[in-house]
Amino acid sequence: MTGCWPTGKPLSFIWKTQQGGALLRLLKSLAVPAAIEWPQGEPIALMTALAMAGQHWQTGARALALGALWSWLETRPAPPPS
Repeated sequence: MTGCWPTGKPLSFIWKTQQGGALLRLLKSLAVPAAIEWPQGEPIALMTALAMAGQHWQTGARALALGALWSWLETRPAPPPS
């Protein structure tokens, strides 16, 4: 993603913090203590929210990295047909 919002923040930052915010809301609804303690209105990056979830459920670094990679891969456009 390229370009900027009127705030001057790059679109990629906005997109990543929107995903992080969505995961943070989910973690709060599941009563994850670190999510509940996150400052109200403070943006959170997707990787930070994923790390928060991984720490809470003790998934381990490898599983967390694979989950982050899968999340990133799902957002890539499909290659054109051959």
